[in-house]
Amino acid sequence: MEQGASPRRKGPGVTQEEVGRLAGVSGKTVARVIANDPHVSEATREKVEAAIRQTGFRPNFAARSLAAAKSYLIAIFLPDHSSLYHADLFRSAAAACAAKGYHLLLEQYEADSSASALERYDISLRQTRCDGVILAPPLSNDRQLIDRLTADAMPHVLIAPADAEGRSPAVLADESAGVIALFDHLWSLGHRTFGLCTPPPGRPYLHRRNEIFLQCLAGQGAAASAVKLAPFRWEGSTMLSGRTAARFLLDGPDSPDAIFAFNDEYAHGVMIGAQERGLPVPDALSVAGFDDGAAAQFAWPPLTTIRQPLDLMAKKAVELITEGGESCLCAVELMVRQSTGRKAD
Repeated sequence: MEQGASPRRKGPGVTQEEVGRLAGVSGKTVARVIANDPHVSEATREKVEAAIRQTGFRPNFAARSLAAAKSYLIAIFLPDHSSLYHADLFRSAAAACAAKGYHLLLEQYEADSSASALERYDISLRQTRCDGVILAPPLSNDRQLIDRLTADAMPHVLIAPADAEGRSPAVLADESAGVIALFDHLWSLGHRTFGLCTPPPGRPYLHRRNEIFLQCLAGQGAAASAVKLAPFRWEGSTMLSGRTAARFLLDGPDSPDAIFAFNDEYAHGVMIGAQERGLPVPDALSVAGFDDGAAAQFAWPPLTTIRQPLDLMAKKAVELITEGGESCLCAVELMVRQSTGRKAD
């Protein structure tokens, strides 16, 4: 076959060398492109990728793994009753892995058991030759699991840990800037009494959002009575727990005129609870959340929230495992929608 001529075969049977001949390069160069070698020129990469599309070539990942001494597997833990936040993050991580020729391996653990994730790692992932592990909240704050990964020299990246100064690489969102922007928005609308929802225990990254909000309120010289705090009560789902929090916050004479929930699912439940009490949002009550994921899209009216760039955060986490680098801070954005409005006179 002459250089530049099309291979006679297409599909799974096509070899790496045939793709190389079509692209005018060696089979080893094709392998370097598949492995995302940064030293391959962009022009060569484009020719090889075009040849791969034309032939329908499918890399032999087993052979690729042996040749590179890598598994091309990245693991991430899945809580047994995961939230929409986790679903969005996992979907983004899977796409980021696929773009780099890696596969995402999900390992489920019992969210209510502090030892479950560590046990799953010891029993399963520790025996799997993964190239790295991504720890999403709340596991990004699980010191025992992080210590075990470190002792095993297992590359890992933390998503949104409460301790940003830890020794593990991390990808964070600028939550402080987001909460400050949200507080300023609510204050500018004339709101002076606020409801906050207590997050579940063992979630320091969620408690931090409330702490920043309270600091903003103190900066305005507001009295402690300006805040009503709803205790956390698990009702089987985050949204139903938010509905229960609304009952606590809105029943009685000291109900607030704006509520900040630590995430969108909780905020969605708060809005349902408010509407059940004949308090239309935002005419009688402003409600805001955090994340801007799928839960914000389901809410009615559309939810004012702080957008975390989960796609970017997942991509950065995968890059830290596959390419190395330093911890990074991703910008957030205040999304003003119809769930917040000017305080009624």
